[in-house]
Amino acid sequence: MTAANQRRNGAGLRSRGKIGQFLSGAGDDVLLSRQYGSAWLQKLSTMPRSEFGAGFALTNLRAMRKLYLDYRLKDLVVALSWNHYKALLRISDRKTRDELQREALEQNLSSYDLDARVR
Repeated sequence: MTAANQRRNGAGLRSRGKIGQFLSGAGDDVLLSRQYGSAWLQKLSTMPRSEFGAGFALTNLRAMRKLYLDYRLKDLVVALSWNHYKALLRISDRKTRDELQREALEQNLSSYDLDARVR
């Protein structure tokens, strides 16, 4: 991966992590409440693309929050893309997830190949 791609990946991951941090700071009682939390995230996910850009679907917002909660901002590896992390976030066992992350880095796996291993 080129240095420019790593900078772009890093910026995108930090942005998503900061959105996740914001969402987690809204209070677990709000976000985890089945009634209000789901409605709040659903409303946020339908905000205009022209104002916020693409990528704010409900599943992505939940993944951004999970990215922040599971990795925090300091633990993100910029050699991996958002799609790599979305695949890794589906693994609940931290040890297994760390092993797959290490393999993805060592073997330079594409996000598609990593996703196939996760399934």
